[in-house]
Amino acid sequence: MADQTAAAKRAAGLTKLFNAVIHGHRELKTASDGGRFLEALCAQEDASKCVECLVAAPGGLGAVAKAFRFSGDGAFLNGLASSVLLHLSQPSVKQLYGGQFLERVLEAIVQPPTFWNTLVQAHTTELLSEDGTRAFAWLLLELLRSRSNDIPDVRSIAEQVTSDKSLIDSESLDVRNLGQKIKHVLESTSDDSVDGPGGRHDNDKADYRKIKLLPTPDEFVSDAQPFYRRADVVASAAPEGRSLMHLDNQFRLLREDLLGELRNDFQIAIGKKKGRRKVILEKLQYAGIDCGPYTKHKPCSLKLRCPNGIPQLRNLKHVLGPNGCCSRISMKLPVLRTGLSPQR
Repeated sequence: MADQTAAAKRAAGLTKLFNAVIHGHRELKTASDGGRFLEALCAQEDASKCVECLVAAPGGLGAVAKAFRFSGDGAFLNGLASSVLLHLSQPSVKQLYGGQFLERVLEAIVQPPTFWNTLVQAHTTELLSEDGTRAFAWLLLELLRSRSNDIPDVRSIAEQVTSDKSLIDSESLDVRNLGQKIKHVLESTSDDSVDGPGGRHDNDKADYRKIKLLPTPDEFVSDAQPFYRRADVVASAAPEGRSLMHLDNQFRLLREDLLGELRNDFQIAIGKKKGRRKVILEKLQYAGIDCGPYTKHKPCSLKLRCPNGIPQLRNLKHVLGPNGCCSRISMKLPVLRTGLSPQR
């Protein structure tokens, strides 16, 4: 109880400091002040509201810019700097004003590029921790996607980390996925490079014919939303390109079905999910094709005969009721009904 009270009191103090700084009532004079402010920024649970306050308040962006330039040592880069960047990486932040608020905060951090150059150097010399590398990869991706003239040109840096595979070969799945997205943006020249096909993991390609049939480990554990084109997008495309779009969609849908079954079976196998035992029917015999009556066709289906019966129904006893339906004798199970007539 005492710990909870102390934590609540500390959170209230950090929020008070955060508001005082961004509204100009308190100035950041030392590295300690800057660190305390960044800690208060990370303590704001609602990241999107925090960013909105930074943009709206008269001293918000200036305070962020100043706090990021008090220190450039490894402890700061792997500590508070990485924590702030990862706090800003929450999806809700980028949804504000189409990403414009996030872009303004990032401009304050990287322009002038003193902090950014220090962060790049730390990555090159392998001084960053796992969280530090993840923060660097996310920031690099956002700067690469940005179209603002106030953002430094980072394409050469993105090409370098893609060439040396320092992100793609990382032990962290999150870092590897960010590395794949950076690689995809470099390779793509279209406007839909963010939400279009490719870049979600190491086996997500813009050209579906380059996707490996066997799922990769990163693809298997990825929780990124798969890419599909909506029907209206396909319909609005040029007639000569619709067939290729349809094949692309069908391929991705079939792969997602495959991955869904594999993931489900894996969850059952490791005990994280309960599964039902599958029914296996043996010695099935071909009994023809059913297309419905001649006057009213229906989608054709394959008819198979099961001479040994269905295993789950072998021990069930039924009686024919007065209305021609089958009802179960045992009262321990629910009544079963079928639409078959007595003659059939």
